[in-house]
Amino acid sequence: MCMREAKISILSLYKCLFLILVLCGCTREKGEINIIVREEGSRVTEYAVEEIFEIMGSDYVICRSDSIVENGVNIVLKTDSCMEPYSFSVNQITDERGKIIFLTGYDETALLHSVYTMFENSGITFQITGMHKPENLDFNTLEDYSEVIKPVVQRRGIRQHINFAMDISSYPVDEACNYIRNLARMRMNYITFHSYPGQWYSYSDDGKEVMAGNFFYGQKHYLPRDKDLRKLIRNDSIFCIPSIESSLNNPGKRSQMAVEWLNRVMDEAKKVGLTVNMSCELRKPGIEFALETFSTINKNYPLIDGLEFITEEDFSCLEQVNNNVSCSVDLLKQATDRGIQLTTGIYNTSPDELKEGFVLLRNTTPEEIHLSVLPSHGARVAVRNLSGIPLLENDLRRTMIYSWIEFDGLMYLQQNPVEGIRMMIDENLKLTGNKPLYGICWNHWRTYENRTAFSYAAKAMIEGPVPAKDFYYYQARNLEIGEPDIYVKAMARLDETDDFCRNKLFNIGFCFGGYWKNKPGLSLYGRFSKENLQTAINGFNSVNRDLLKCIDKTVNVSGQYDLEFMINRINCTILHLKAFLVMTELQPLFKKSSEPVLSESDRELVVEKCSEALAYEEQYLELHAQYMPDRGCEGTLVSYMAASPQLLLDIIAKYGGKETGTKPWEDTFDEPPEPLLVN
Repeated sequence: MCMREAKISILSLYKCLFLILVLCGCTREKGEINIIVREEGSRVTEYAVEEIFEIMGSDYVICRSDSIVENGVNIVLKTDSCMEPYSFSVNQITDERGKIIFLTGYDETALLHSVYTMFENSGITFQITGMHKPENLDFNTLEDYSEVIKPVVQRRGIRQHINFAMDISSYPVDEACNYIRNLARMRMNYITFHSYPGQWYSYSDDGKEVMAGNFFYGQKHYLPRDKDLRKLIRNDSIFCIPSIESSLNNPGKRSQMAVEWLNRVMDEAKKVGLTVNMSCELRKPGIEFALETFSTINKNYPLIDGLEFITEEDFSCLEQVNNNVSCSVDLLKQATDRGIQLTTGIYNTSPDELKEGFVLLRNTTPEEIHLSVLPSHGARVAVRNLSGIPLLENDLRRTMIYSWIEFDGLMYLQQNPVEGIRMMIDENLKLTGNKPLYGICWNHWRTYENRTAFSYAAKAMIEGPVPAKDFYYYQARNLEIGEPDIYVKAMARLDETDDFCRNKLFNIGFCFGGYWKNKPGLSLYGRFSKENLQTAINGFNSVNRDLLKCIDKTVNVSGQYDLEFMINRINCTILHLKAFLVMTELQPLFKKSSEPVLSESDRELVVEKCSEALAYEEQYLELHAQYMPDRGCEGTLVSYMAASPQLLLDIIAKYGGKETGTKPWEDTFDEPPEPLLVN
């Protein structure tokens, strides 16, 4: 029985015991909570009240009134614009009337964050994967607790590219909204949705309208033929948002439903206090195309607070910066009239081009227009590249920094860039003299796989660059993980191994199928050295050995599942790397050409080694399928099938002279640029 099944069985047992207690009249007396809202609130304040009812309802009898009630616990919610922007406070006192907890925020979003701070100090842990709640909430931990929290990063959030099968753009809308709620519970207040043309908004191409809804660059992810894998995917034949699948062949309906889905997610974001920023590329120069893009996005997404024109990844940096700034200046009045904050940004990973482009951006963009920068692939290198510009203190008052919780070039590997996240916050706070940073948003696609890095980023953006070691102990305590010293060592080793893979095995797990299709012969398998692959495998094996020691001493169900899931994904990583390790044996055959003329015996060797590598990748799919806690895991499964295993099948067909029965590669609507390695 896997841990997921065990967890369900334990929950079922708890439910049965609860029913027995109720029938026997053995219910415990609940405490009383009284909620007071000092002024009429908007949606976000009302949501804060809803959250108190939702999270505490099973432990307390909750009511709402206009004044303090004697006995019980009173929770008073209010905003105070005299506080520093983005700050919030929790202040618990006890007087003759009883216990009173004052929750205050600079605005309604900050007020909501004070609610979650109260809960965290009462023993609740919020993660991107959900809430870990103790058996009984204990407000005694708040006795005489008083704190004003001034986050070190003002705009804290996520940059969602919504472009690959494993990100939230494949989620049913209610699950995507739950993801948004979890962001708010981690006290994040900002989200950028980046749309490539034709994915989430339509545009005109030489007079022809290109509709929205070209998900995943138009790449079709077919479901597995294996019936055991297929039943894990909540689609009929092609992977996408389940409710849209039946309309995939109807461009107009598909476009409409895509826009409706994203509007629903944006609406949830607004309800929980997130600022919503839309990001896009202007792939044609001139104000006419920019105006059309601005009008289309503004019409389709009336809830957005900001619109960002960012350069295409590693492409014509200076030309695009000039165009984006010029168009933003021309659109500034319209944007201001509609309450939209304009931003111009640069996405470039070459240090020299990044520096030149950002200096141009800084010098030509008016103060009313804000800036953004995405400086690398990978969290630690992002820090180095920003330092090379360098950013100035004045830049950090209006620049949104984009960095990484997860690098898509290593998508099929387990990652853990906590140290790079720490460095990013630490280095930029030094530049401001510890004054708050304007904002940081983190790229990621998979959710459950990255819960540790999520938790660190959320904590460090509030408190500052907490040492990674201290954070791992904090996590171990919250999840009641056994052998915390060993756990801390394992997570630090995982971080180092992740960084090694970014530098030495770059793009070994890039998740766009066309990337594998476009490389002839064995070129994708031939460029990774046996030594580097073995070093990475050894690193991941070392992490797993330590995590196995931890799980033996972990009794908490959530902690056990966390560890088991991590071990599973690291084992998947090792299988992926072993497939590439096998393929190094063919490298001598392809030194001079990616498609050489081979002898019969060499052709047989190619088929043999490809089949051996494919066996590892098929094991990856089977092992991955054992743990599927969220929709993104389904997306990773179908995405993986369309990447390196598909290339191996094609090579087997080519050199073995026989068909493999797989679907041929299809042309896509668009494709992402190949991430460039910059060491």
